Amino acid sequence: MKSIKELKEERSVLHEKMHEIVQTAEQRSDTAFTAEEQAQYNEYRTQYDVLSERIARLEADEQRAAELARPVSTALGKGADTEETRAEKRNEELRAAFLDVLSGRKTRNDLTQEVRDGLFLGASNNQIVVPKLVMSKVTMALKSTGTFLNAVDFVITQTSDSYVLPTYDATGDELVRVKEGSKTSDDSSNKFGGTEIKAYDYNTKIQKIHVNLLKTSGVDVEAVVVEAIAQCIRRGLNKLATISGTGTDDITALLSSAPTGVTTASKDAVTYDELVDMVASVDGAYADSWIMSRNTLLNIAKIKTTDGSPIFLKDVNTGAITHILGHPVVINNDMPQIGTAEAKVIAFGDPKAYHLRMVDGVRMTVFYEKYADENMIGIMGHILADGKLNDAGTHPIKVLALASA
Repeated sequence: MKSIKELKEERSVLHEKMHEIVQTAEQRSDTAFTAEEQAQYNEYRTQYDVLSERIARLEADEQRAAELARPVSTALGKGADTEETRAEKRNEELRAAFLDVLSGRKTRNDLTQEVRDGLFLGASNNQIVVPKLVMSKVTMALKSTGTFLNAVDFVITQTSDSYVLPTYDATGDELVRVKEGSKTSDDSSNKFGGTEIKAYDYNTKIQKIHVNLLKTSGVDVEAVVVEAIAQCIRRGLNKLATISGTGTDDITALLSSAPTGVTTASKDAVTYDELVDMVASVDGAYADSWIMSRNTLLNIAKIKTTDGSPIFLKDVNTGAITHILGHPVVINNDMPQIGTAEAKVIAFGDPKAYHLRMVDGVRMTVFYEKYADENMIGIMGHILADGKLNDAGTHPIKVLALASA
């Protein structure tokens, strides 16, 4: 009797033969199979399905045999098969299957039905759910890389349900002296409110990864995939949350919702006094950080005293300007540059007032054939997210806008 490994090798050969027939047809203008190709393809497919069924039976038989051989003490005492250990085992199985499928070591038909159901969406071979163990590393990469996403109130939720962030404008709060026999008047200036956070669909751009990279021994396939997914999501969310989100069935960009605190006298420069006025425009309770691009920070670094000395000094440890007027600088290169009329080039206030939400669980579409002529596969991520400035009317973040001319 042939081993499972030998049967899988036979099946792999059949897969290559079917692949060659498909590629030959795709190179023609009509892309349709000839009668001979169709007959040959059907024959290979039948053999392939027979082998897949036989492999599945043998694997199931091996699994049952292993279960029966498990010591009784394991089930009853130390190392018992608890719900927690089963969940850990399943998560690890999904992670291993995810990496095997991406690297081409296995196909959908090589996996057990349970793993297929957890990894693939429906009948599609290209729609894959990123497993929990891999997703946790994507989340860590999102939060630890890129100072803007790390600075805002960025949360990962388990469900896609909408929720409301409570707001309260307490600027009119004060104690009222109550005299005997008098009444305390209602204070209509203090208002409770809320900001609704939803979950909108977004796709990343397709990231191409060379097939040989995924198949090379010694290459950390998981690290490659995690970085590819995280980089796309990070850049996309950063831009949407900063400037491009429209707010209509979409993330609401910070720059479109934060009011203007200061307008400069020139579109080509920001002065020291304008920076001081910017700090003064924000309530002291929210005077926390600056948000600007690296180029804007470099322009501000050129501001000098009357004797030609720089006003803002570099940090002795980093060699860069990390604070302006005592407040830390958050670099966000999606912020507009100095020189564009009316551009909102700087934000100041409490970055945590901007709430950015992403639903846990990234879906992926893997393009196996689209870039086959380049010997690459394509990866496109799908996420659910929303973001808004949570402002009760106290304006926790304001922007500095350049002059119109």
